Amino acid sequence: PDLVKKFAHRPAGDLNRFYEPVVDAIAASGCVIELNTAGWHKPCAEAYPAPDFLELACSAGIPLVISSDAHAPEEVGRDYAKAITLALAAGYRETQLFDKRRRHSEPLSVR
Repeated sequence: PDLVKKFAHRPAGDLNRFYEPVVDAIAASGCVIELNTAGWHKPCAEAYPAPDFLELACSAGIPLVISSDAHAPEEVGRDYAKAITLALAAGYRETQLFDKRRRHSEPLSVR
């Protein structure tokens, strides 16, 4: 929900007014969310989604995947340690991996 920051648009005030309905909808759907590291390499210099959104999602029990959104081989896995640290700070203790469309959990740890 905060991808708009990629385009330098930042709504004023408490963004939970936007985050809460999105978190509710995601939780009801049974989907996972993505922590995308590409934002750290954009003008906004922040991952998507924001830490406040991650905390709400974690509190709602929404599973998490981590992605570097790579568009070149050297970008694969970029900033994963930083993303894991952010996920742990938000309360996550595991990430989700997919193999042939089947999801399984893996513990988060910074190596």
